[in-house]
This record gives sequence, C-alpha cells and structure tokens, in this order.
Amino acid sequence: MKISKNISTDNNISFNAGLTKQTRKNIAQIDVKTIEEQFAQHNIQADFKNSKPIAGCVVLASNLITEAKEKYNFLSGFLPQYIRTYKPEELSFKEQNLADFCIIKSNKVMKDEAPYPATSTFYRKGWFTSSVRIIDFLMELSHFKKRSSSNHFLHDYLHELIHAMHVDAIYKKYGFEEDNDYAKELYPNKNPSGYKHVVEMGEYNFSKEEMKQIIPVFGKYATTNKLELFAEVMTKMFVDSIDKNTMTLKSNPLEQLKNYNVFIRKFMQQQLKHF
Repeated sequence: MKISKNISTDNNISFNAGLTKQTRKNIAQIDVKTIEEQFAQHNIQADFKNSKPIAGCVVLASNLITEAKEKYNFLSGFLPQYIRTYKPEELSFKEQNLADFCIIKSNKVMKDEAPYPATSTFYRKGWFTSSVRIIDFLMELSHFKKRSSSNHFLHDYLHELIHAMHVDAIYKKYGFEEDNDYAKELYPNKNPSGYKHVVEMGEYNFSKEEMKQIIPVFGKYATTNKLELFAEVMTKMFVDSIDKNTMTLKSNPLEQLKNYNVFIRKFMQQQLKHF
C-alpha cells in the first residue's frame, strides 16, 4: 500500500537523522484529510487531528513496511486497523510519561469512544510533534543519550507500527484469547495462547549479561522487555536500509542481521519465525 507517493525526499541531507529540506516541504504541504481518506481506502481508520508532521511520518513509515513486504517479502506488511493521534486529556486512564503506544488487547483508550481492538496504534500530539524538525532533533537527542537504537526522524513511527505487526503475527500463529468477533475473525484458533505469549514477552527481565549485548548498539530502551527489543532492533534494521535520497528501501532490512552479535541474531531469528 502506497498512501501518498508525493511525499518524497531529495539529496539535500539537512541532519544526521535523514531529514531533508524536500521532505520537510512535502510534509508541510500535505492535506491531512486526504491522507486519512487514503488510509480508509485500505480499511485503516486514521485520525491525525490535523497534525501534518504525525500524518507525514506515519505515511512514510507505512510505505517502508509495505515496500519491505512487496519488494523483499520481508515480514507481513501488516498495518493496524486503527491509527490515532491523541492528547493526554482525551485518554480514559492516567499514566505518567506515556507517549506513543500500541495496545495488545481491546481497551477503552479514549474517554468518549468505544474500546479499540488489539494492535490499534496511538501517537501523542504535543509541542514535540509540532514540526518535523523538532521530531528530528528529539530523535537525535534520544540516540545521543543511548536511549534509542537510531537517530532517524521516523524511528518512533516505525517502532509502534512494528509493535502492531509483531503482535498481529503472534496472534495469527497462536490465536488470540479474547472472546469477541474481531478476535475470532482475525485470529481463529481452538486453543489460543497468543496473548499469554505476548504478555510473557512484555514481562521478561533481561540479565546484566544480556543488557551488555543490547545497550551498546540498540540503546537502553531496548532492554525494557522482549517486545521492546524486537521493535528497537527491527526499527534500526529498517532505517539502516533506507535510501535517504528517495526515502525508499535500498536493500532488504533482513540483511542487517549479519551486522549484529550472536545474542541479537538468535533472538531476532526466533521472533521472525512468527511471520
């Protein structure tokens, strides 16, 4: 799925994180409602609250995931049915320091709306997303502090979509325990165990030795649990495969695995079996 072909880049690289003047210009000129309509044509309900930076970044990230599937048959190419932008006061729950997130089971996320199904993805709107240059700068800062696996301005947008794709792949393989029409239709299985599997990954605590294998290349956030490690490694695999001149993939992200240590390669190979 190519949501918007007119969002492209040129060869004038402005920052180390891959943002160009042409990309900034194109994102500034997009019509958010048109983008949402294009997503809807692919049965994806998107609401970006008129945020051009968020809409533009999600489009570019979505196109990379779709391209990986179509060009290299890499991963599933799955995109969540719901992609939302939110403000903290709109949430039905209070949680400090919550930013972007993907839910792993049906949840009443927004105060005045019905529950959203598993894999729905949410991006927080605030001063930090008010321009793509700010997004770019903050990713540079995050990477400099060794928190994230890359400094690319699309990092967080890819990260959450990869979470959704990962959870979807696990549920398709093992089934999903929720007793509703959505789960039964998308993830039929007589003895489902996918949710249990995802929760176990989310509760995993890495040992000090494992952290030493992770942090130098993939940052501190990747040591949160196995779900975050997969998302951080896969995000880096994608951004290191991007042609900065065209914002398309210059190679199969899978080829990046050979650059990582044995611990990471084994972990990723295990997770990729779900797809």
